[in-house]
Amino acid sequence: MDTVEEGNDAWTAGVRAGDVLLVWSRGNVRGSFVSPFDLTWIETEQKPYGKITLEGLRAGKTQTWVLGHDLWYLQVRPNFSEALLILYQDAERLVKSGKITEAESKWQEV
Repeated sequence: MDTVEEGNDAWTAGVRAGDVLLVWSRGNVRGSFVSPFDLTWIETEQKPYGKITLEGLRAGKTQTWVLGHDLWYLQVRPNFSEALLILYQDAERLVKSGKITEAESKWQEV
């Protein structure tokens, strides 16, 4: 998880930045997170039919979150290895400081 906006359904459910999403379920329908685009699909195609349970990890420990119909406001990224995560975060810092060309080089490394 890259960011979670405070005050929304995901925040209330306990989802926090740094959490790793692994699987989701709604009743007997279940799937795994393979790419960051899966979350958008779940919000669009599954959330209208009922609460969604997300399962994942926080600091290596299993977590479960139940999200409802409200807006989730989650920004996700791929689950990078430690080395790639450092490069990715370096690129984000460069963008925030206005160094777009340098950030682009970092992202190309990733």
